[in-house]
Amino acid sequence: MKIGLLAILGQERRGYLDHYASGHIAPHIARELLSISDEMLESTKVSGPKGWKESHEKTLSFNWQFRLTMYIQRRSGIDRFLRNHIASRFERLRTMRVVALEVSEVWGQDVASLVDERIVERLKRLLDDRVKQIGKAVTAIRLQYPDYSKDLEQRYLERCTIRQERASYTQMHQEAIIGGDVYSSLENELDARDGKLSIQPRLDLGLKPIDLVAKVPMFEKLAADQQRNIARLLRPSLSIPGERVITEGDTGDCMYFISS
Repeated sequence: MKIGLLAILGQERRGYLDHYASGHIAPHIARELLSISDEMLESTKVSGPKGWKESHEKTLSFNWQFRLTMYIQRRSGIDRFLRNHIASRFERLRTMRVVALEVSEVWGQDVASLVDERIVERLKRLLDDRVKQIGKAVTAIRLQYPDYSKDLEQRYLERCTIRQERASYTQMHQEAIIGGDVYSSLENELDARDGKLSIQPRLDLGLKPIDLVAKVPMFEKLAADQQRNIARLLRPSLSIPGERVITEGDTGDCMYFISS
């Protein structure tokens, strides 16, 4: 079982490197993914399936750095750090899902010769469950920030198109179908397009008080100046799945409005 899991993790690690080499992910995302992969490899070597499961669940959780950015946003209203963490989390999870799906299609070819058939079935269930859980985490962010999600996915497709065009131009140049000047011009054009796409779009957390007030049914029909007066009294806050916001029976000292 351990050998099979290590083989799968090795394939995932190569997948991350391939995506980075193809320009599909930013350097800092690649570093994070390789760090995650190395941690899962080490945990699996030490504790087998138990270590694999624990490290996998850890990759989907919200770590202390993320919670620190939430604390900063709540205390000071500064959301830049939180915004960057959520953006990186989305790109990291999206890449993890793509690579996990890629591995799920080919892993059996390498692993089947190493382990028993019953072990292969167990590995398949574990991998399928991993893909499913990562998918749920990606979907949660897509539902919360649909415009940002669409923007990133469109950029990904455009960069894939650029890679295909570059390969085509290189082949045409090697076969003397186009000259050096034309080839250089086409390459410069692709570099310019790729450079624009490499800039990460800004994530809007949707935490502007006036926008949140307008979404609350109780306030949506109020005049604009009345909504602004209410907005001045509110402090926007983002909560993560599983986080306890209030506890039944506690003495109330504030009121909460759920905007989304």
